[in-house]
Amino acid sequence: MDSLVFRAIKSGKKTVETRGGGKYDEIKKGDMAYFICGRGRLKKRIKKVQKFSSIKTMLRKINFRKIWPHLKNPSLKEIEKTYYAYPGYRGRIKKHGLVAFWI
Repeated sequence: MDSLVFRAIKSGKKTVETRGGGKYDEIKKGDMAYFICGRGRLKKRIKKVQKFSSIKTMLRKINFRKIWPHLKNPSLKEIEKTYYAYPGYRGRIKKHGLVAFWI
């Protein structure tokens, strides 16, 4: 996990984590999420889960600052580029959508 994202989760600035659907579809409210960055470890209880068919649909419902608090005012294209930088995410999102969970 990127240290910038890890610090944002730890500080409470990042309140929504997202994953490409598929293997993450089983996440549900009340589950524990574990975040690891180097030697840093965090455990957060999931407060809410919602699935979206696309990045654009998700951003209509969730303010991007809850997901990416370090970004100033990104365009949809910039956010898509960020997601698609993860190996296999373009196809996974197209096939399974996105899972957002509030932490």
